[in-house]
Amino acid sequence: MQRTGLFDRDVCLKLAWCGLWDEVLLALEITHPYRLASCTSGESNRKVLRRQLGDGTVLEQAMSQLQDMVAATPVIPDSLTATVREDYILKDLEGIPAVDGGEALLTAIVLAAQEPTTLISGDKRFFNALRKERPQVWEAVESRLLSLERCLLAVIQVRGAAFVIERVRPVAACDSTLALALGSGPECQEASFIEALISFDPLKQAKGATSDSR
Repeated sequence: MQRTGLFDRDVCLKLAWCGLWDEVLLALEITHPYRLASCTSGESNRKVLRRQLGDGTVLEQAMSQLQDMVAATPVIPDSLTATVREDYILKDLEGIPAVDGGEALLTAIVLAAQEPTTLISGDKRFFNALRKERPQVWEAVESRLLSLERCLLAVIQVRGAAFVIERVRPVAACDSTLALALGSGPECQEASFIEALISFDPLKQAKGATSDSR
């Protein structure tokens, strides 16, 4: 069965830098992954990662993995975006300060989708803003949202925690959650890494906050 995955820029970059892009597609059984055009800006992406990692072999390896992902993954096609470009829901979502244009577009596409479509984002502010500012939209799309943490947990179920830790450790500085999950010591216990991912998952936190408010 076809399963479409719409990846926001932030999560695209981090999964590629960690060398986990293909692993996530397999673990989530996504047959048709799409990315935003903004992922293509190589120099901009390099500047972002260089601030965390500095220059060196790790940076070059991460950028090479990103280039491979960009080359292999198509930009969201016009067939998906054309149906929502003039939709009032898209205009409304674009008016939320903490939701950027790409996130608004992906959300509108998911709302309009007739087939299994998942929105994957690494932006915690996006999840929280959507839940708080547009609760009806949140309720409609919540089951079709995935976070970076849930992507990693899905790979762990298939490949094990040690595999993911090994991939994440060299570039953990690119994401505060990954850095905290790994801890400051040279070794990382698999159980504590998994517990941290579950604890930091913004979708879990948002769901809990929604339940508490009722």
